Amino acid sequence: MPRRARLVLPHVPLHIIQRGENRAAIFIDDEDRQHYRRLLREACLENDIAVHAFVLMDNRVPPLLTPSRPEALAVAMCAVGQSYVQFFNCRHGRTGTDPLITLHSTYLALGATWEEQAFEYGRWLRAGMKDEEISTIRNYIAKERAFGCTRPEAMVEKALGRPAGCRNGGRSRSQSV
Repeated sequence: MPRRARLVLPHVPLHIIQRGENRAAIFIDDEDRQHYRRLLREACLENDIAVHAFVLMDNRVPPLLTPSRPEALAVAMCAVGQSYVQFFNCRHGRTGTDPLITLHSTYLALGATWEEQAFEYGRWLRAGMKDEEISTIRNYIAKERAFGCTRPEAMVEKALGRPAGCRNGGRSRSQSV
């Protein structure tokens, strides 16, 4: 299951990192780099994303991007990643998943199928948390709110001009009539 989308603010630069599997190379030669650059350029043009800087390192790409719409970044980076993986695997005779995503050996050992792995991982994760903590996390995820300490939450609230964390329902006591 893919992770939840990151919090993206329109017109605010984001530093994104795409890494190779186990930090392995994602670029073998200049043809790979040229193809990735073309895919990044096309995806960013199609989704109105400003590209300020990027470096094509052998095992990662850390671009600095500014999307004009919150959903644009996920769409563009997904398109780049999926297209590049198909190109890379075909060109270099590889099969399997995204060279930019690593499935840790401990996770793979949880089961023979992805369903078993996901079930066992969920069971393991829940075992270390109280029901109240799980409920709080689910509440934040369902509402797509920032979860964590108050400082980053306050910065996001200021930038968006709206609450970024979960609040109790109703008006505060000071606003009551």
